[in-house]
Amino acid sequence: MVAPSQSVNIDVSFEEPTDYERPFVEAILDHLDDDAPRLVYADWLEEQGDPRGEFIRVQCRVAATPRDDPGYDDLEARERALLKKHRAKWVKPLPKLKQLTWGRYSEFFIGRKWFHRGLVEHCTFSKPKAFEMHAAALATGPSRFVTFLDWSRLVTKALPSSPLLPRLRGLELAQRVVEQGQFPDFEPGSLDDVEEFSAHEQGLDSDSFDALLRVLSPTNLRALELGFNDLRAVDLDRLVAWEGFVNLRTLHLGLNDKSSDAGLRHGLASFVASPRI
Repeated sequence: MVAPSQSVNIDVSFEEPTDYERPFVEAILDHLDDDAPRLVYADWLEEQGDPRGEFIRVQCRVAATPRDDPGYDDLEARERALLKKHRAKWVKPLPKLKQLTWGRYSEFFIGRKWFHRGLVEHCTFSKPKAFEMHAAALATGPSRFVTFLDWSRLVTKALPSSPLLPRLRGLELAQRVVEQGQFPDFEPGSLDDVEEFSAHEQGLDSDSFDALLRVLSPTNLRALELGFNDLRAVDLDRLVAWEGFVNLRTLHLGLNDKSSDAGLRHGLASFVASPRI
């Protein structure tokens, strides 16, 4: 067990940086949204003959390349090849923290299971207490995408003041962590910087959906996954009318409205055909 007050090496997803590497790492952590410090670090690593340099460069290009780009498949193939050869070594130094695992619970929606733009930016909390235990330490590293396999009012209450919140870009509720009718009442402003939100099979209904749209940022949200909930076709109209709809790049609302599948399919067909997406 690692107590919150202990110093934990989570600067990067690889080994403890050397004195030579530390300035590169610090520049990355100070500018997580910017590829430039990562690419400078990649240049230096390649000069040392370290394959991590190419990997960082390839993943930055993958993240910036549309999937329909002619070069995307080749980039993704190279990414997979580097991961297959080196992933075990690269993830081995990551610290072992109680009730926390590195990477994503599933690869269904947000990002990739382990690395994003060369770093492990995703972690999964198995218990709400783990968020309280480790949030301060995680806020010193690159973690920006989190999955909760369990949720409680403890997390809802702790999130607005968490040191991890300013870095949070992706939030996923997985494994039916929310009881029917008990969808989290997020504090206003607590999800302002979230770009990717997923609540798969969480009993989300029309009322909680309306509340969620009030706290998700219409400016920053880019991906929304709300499959296997209790939304209805009429909720699509609310989403299309929402001012943030035009900014969405990824959407999954499948297998909702079990009482009216035909109506939802019709609504989804109209949604996909909308000129706004």
